[in-house]
Amino acid sequence: MIYITADTNKYISDKKPSVYLKEFIDQSGFGEFQQIWNSQALDHACLVAALADDYDEFLKARSDLLAARAHQMCGIGTEE
Repeated sequence: MIYITADTNKYISDKKPSVYLKEFIDQSGFGEFQQIWNSQALDHACLVAALADDYDEFLKARSDLLAARAHQMCGIGTEE
């Protein structure tokens, strides 16, 4: 899940991710965009997939990231 406003949802509803993400990057600058992107539990692999309009790869990258963060929070797979 990614949190966006109703207005943003309407704005992007008929556009491919590669189109609206590039617009957002151009409007805000990459640094600010990246901070917002990362705050939504999205990483570089997610961005690459989204910019390629590869939904399956986006879902895989996102699920891998969320699983890794969950494991980290639970201390799974970390050495003590």
